[in-house]
Amino acid sequence: MKSYYESHPKISHIGTRYIFKWFFYELQPFKDWLSELEHLGIIVPAQPEEIKLQPSQKEKLKKLRESNILYTVLGQRIVFFGISRFILRVKPEYRIPALLDAIAKSIAKMHDKGFLDRNALHWKNVIVQPNEKLTMITTGSGGDKCIELLRMIFLNTSDGVQELIRRTHEDVDSEVNWTVGTIANWRKEFFVELPEVKLLENNSISDEYLSESATDITDEHISNATNIDSLTEGDDENDEEIFDEIEDDMEDESEIDE
Repeated sequence: MKSYYESHPKISHIGTRYIFKWFFYELQPFKDWLSELEHLGIIVPAQPEEIKLQPSQKEKLKKLRESNILYTVLGQRIVFFGISRFILRVKPEYRIPALLDAIAKSIAKMHDKGFLDRNALHWKNVIVQPNEKLTMITTGSGGDKCIELLRMIFLNTSDGVQELIRRTHEDVDSEVNWTVGTIANWRKEFFVELPEVKLLENNSISDEYLSESATDITDEHISNATNIDSLTEGDDENDEEIFDEIEDDMEDESEIDE
């Protein structure tokens, strides 16, 4: 179990433990959450000791929690698995810590431009109910459709977009406002720019690869919509299963409960 959390057969140069820590401490929405805790003078004790909050602190945290899908367990699951499946779609050469930095930049853009806002129209009837409280929808397949949407955005690929829209309308809600055009705009704004790496002859990664002496690849190999297949792997079935083993741990380690 220890070796599993230190590494992972598909992401050996990042590791599961590292991804968990990165997710909750390096993504901008969580940085904002921690900054707000500090601003409010809230000290989080070690579990299972309960946090004692003043009424004013509770109200401000409640308002903040309702502002972003990442401040809910469902939203965390969606973004985490969207990231995970993106990582498993790029070729092994790119599965290095620098890739997480690139993903964090895309998440920061989403955060700054309101894409992750809980009241954003593209979540309506998919994972957020259109009521005053913006209640999260924890049943149905809306969450899975959102995971697939994020994977497509990060990869900047149009493959499967029309099918995703069709299935979302049929399986979730016919009024969901996803269109080919809006998804294309999201891809353009929020896709992950893959780090520059040295492509080794044996298609593997060595210790030398992680050094500063690595040779940069040419611009034509950088991720874009026209040659994304050259940088990705097409193992969608494994994408669906490879991270399912750690889903329960993801929910247990969530820093922010719904």
